[in-house]
Order: sequence, then C-alpha cells, then structure tokens
Amino acid sequence: MKKISPFLFMLLLSHSIYAQNIKVEYGWQLLGATEDINVSIFDNSCVDYIWQYNHTNIENQKWLLHISNNQTYNYTGGYVTNILAGSGFWVKGNTEIGCDVNTSMINQKETIVFLNKTYNSIVSPYTGRTWLDRNIGANKVCSSYNDVDCYGDYFQWGRDADGHQESNSSMVSEQAIDIDNNGTDFISISWTTGDWTTGDVNGSLRSLNWSKIDGTSVCPIGYRVPTITELENETINNGVTQNITAYENFLKLPSAGYRSSVDGLLIATDSRGYIWSSSDLSPYAAVIYFDPSQAYTSNNTYRSSGLSVRCIKN
Repeated sequence: MKKISPFLFMLLLSHSIYAQNIKVEYGWQLLGATEDINVSIFDNSCVDYIWQYNHTNIENQKWLLHISNNQTYNYTGGYVTNILAGSGFWVKGNTEIGCDVNTSMINQKETIVFLNKTYNSIVSPYTGRTWLDRNIGANKVCSSYNDVDCYGDYFQWGRDADGHQESNSSMVSEQAIDIDNNGTDFISISWTTGDWTTGDVNGSLRSLNWSKIDGTSVCPIGYRVPTITELENETINNGVTQNITAYENFLKLPSAGYRSSVDGLLIATDSRGYIWSSSDLSPYAAVIYFDPSQAYTSNNTYRSSGLSVRCIKN
C-alpha cells in the first residue's frame, strides 16, 4: 500500500459511497464515509482488508488496518475500528462480482447459542435476508474453502439434530419406520434404497419438520432450513460458479463434502460442497452443489446422504 497525501485522499472522496450503501468492487478501492462507520460491518462480507491513513496526529501519521473474514496480514502497526464521517479508506474486495455492505447491518447482527455452538447472524447483500454465519455444527466461520473447523455436521435430509449428524456417529443398517425417535445412529442403506426412512415417502412431513422455527428441529428459534429458491438467490444466481466462489460468497460456504449413506465415510472433503434445502422432490431432495469446476442445483440427491445445513431467518 503506497502512502498518499491527505490532500489527494480527500480529493478522491468524489468516488465515495452513497447514503448508507457501500458498493464494493473487486481489488483495491478508495471509498469515503458519509457517516461514522464501525468497520465490523465488513466482517463476513466480500471485503478482506481495510486501510485508513490516520493523519489526525501530525507527529504520528500512520496507516491503520482492519482484517475481515479471518484473513491474516503481516503487520505490526495500529488497527482501525471506526471510520469517521468525511474521511476516506481503502478496501480490498475478494470477488469479481463485488457486494453491497449496508451500514445498518451492524444493528441487525445477533449472537445465537444453539446445541452448544455459537453463531452470529449475517445479512445478505443480495436479498437483505438474514442467515447464520456458518453451517450448523461448525466451530467457526470459514477462513478458507477447505477449513475443516467450519465444515459442520452432516445431516440426513429432514432428520432432527438427534446426534446422527456428527461426523463420527455410529451407524445402523436398517431403515427407520418413521421420522422421529430414531436414536443417534447414522442410518446406512444401499444406493438403490435412497432414503433413510419408510415413514414419509413423499417427503412432506420432513419438509415441514425442517421448516419449523421453534428451535425443535435443526435450526435455532426464528430460523429454518431454506427452500431451494432461497439458496439459489444467494448463490448460483449471484456469482457462485464453483467451490472457490462459494467460499468467497458472503455465506462463506466450505467444500465439506458429504457422508456416504453406504459406508458412513466422509467423501470429497476439500473439493465438493452440498447444502441441503427443505424442498422435497420425491424420491429425492434439492441441494446446492459445487466443486472445482461447476455449481448448480441438484434435484436428484438421495435423502439418506449426510450433507451440510445452513439456516435462514424466517
């Protein structure tokens, strides 16, 4: 980052943001604040770094840094937490499609504890919808597409968080006869069977189960599993074309792979991602799929597969 004079810094404010909406483009970009900004609004957005030149102290002028998205930077100087109205700052966008960051987002964030895990809410720059910032069961927000600590759990479609979703849960090789009270085992069946239960052939009961917002299913109170349309609107309809752009998306989707319903093994971790929706397509269920070369909606995924879940606020 080259040092620029305060005069030039203020001169370039004609390229500033408008009102409360900050349009971030790919690469380095000089912006200006029209109001006081808490830089935490850029966390979980398409911005990786923020630099601001502090010239308020003439004898100690220096660059201040903010790091977003769990990135790292070899820097021993000061850090910026707030940008005052009328001042300029540099941002580095990490995706070619860019994103919008709204300064009101900071007031919409909430911290949620669910099933002994802590989540934060994030707001979509595309639809304005609120989502959890990581997959259900994940320990942290992803810092890379293959960050194992952000993979989360592997749910069989429509099933409760009964313990089966843990990656090392034991297996049983017998289909359930209903959708409730099936213990903690991951149900292993043949590929030709395709479903973990015989109790809900058309999938309507399980779709309703994953649409609950009372906290008794797989999502916290007020949240639910998204429909396939809701997932598409945030991903493949807005620049997700393969697994790297899935990670660069504001949802920070990892390539967590899947848990095989045949042998219970984890497959394709660090290369493929599958995100369940609540949309049933008997005898399958709809998912968003991505790998190193493509991303699309899959309408023929077996319900017995163990896949990732990301929750949306109702």
